[in-house]
Amino acid sequence: MALRRHLDEIPEPGCYMTWEQAGEPVVLVHTEAGAVKAFYNVCSHRGHPLLPSPRKTPATYLQVPWLELFTDGELKAIRDPEDFRDLDFSCRSLAGIRCETFGKFIFVNFDPEAVSLLDWLGPISDEWREFQFDQCRLSARHSFDLDCNWKIAMEANTEVYHVPNIHPTTVAPLLDHRRNVNTLYANGHGRMVAPRRELIRLRTQSRHGMWGRVPRSRQLVKLPAPAFSPMAFSPTGYPN
Repeated sequence: MALRRHLDEIPEPGCYMTWEQAGEPVVLVHTEAGAVKAFYNVCSHRGHPLLPSPRKTPATYLQVPWLELFTDGELKAIRDPEDFRDLDFSCRSLAGIRCETFGKFIFVNFDPEAVSLLDWLGPISDEWREFQFDQCRLSARHSFDLDCNWKIAMEANTEVYHVPNIHPTTVAPLLDHRRNVNTLYANGHGRMVAPRRELIRLRTQSRHGMWGRVPRSRQLVKLPAPAFSPMAFSPTGYPN
């Protein structure tokens, strides 16, 4: 299961976008029914890519002659049908990919036999609900090519032991790295919370128990800005 996109990137029915970071040609479609579906971006007849552009809006999407095909993945009509007698449309549909959403986050899974997204998330899903991700808007997306093993980049963001030495004048004055708490869950999930020094001071000086009335999701503040910044790592080399 992998977090791939945000619903704001295909906000309206008829919008779609393609990506190949996982090594597979994928197209995500916002259907007329309001659902998000994923398919292999490959023609089942000739095997060529169907949608070369990374993203389309409904206005330009109408220029694609296979509009109905992409809304639900099933072939509904073809040009000059009289030349294709007894054509079995069911054999020409797009191959679907497991696709689920949590709030506005879109997840894909190439294993059709895998457990559901909620089962895979486990107790993490209860904590995520506190952040109301269905109300979050996408403000920006950035992509970088890193000349290193993906584990190096990922593990650097799962500990704060390095903070006093690597970030002595920026992050270190803000975070109390000695009070960092890491919690491990099933399916490889984890949670890391490093308290900000200023919030610790406010909590100890809070009167009348006011701090206890603040929801946990509002007690967690992102360092750079009051925003949620998910990171997705896509290995491009072998071995990984």
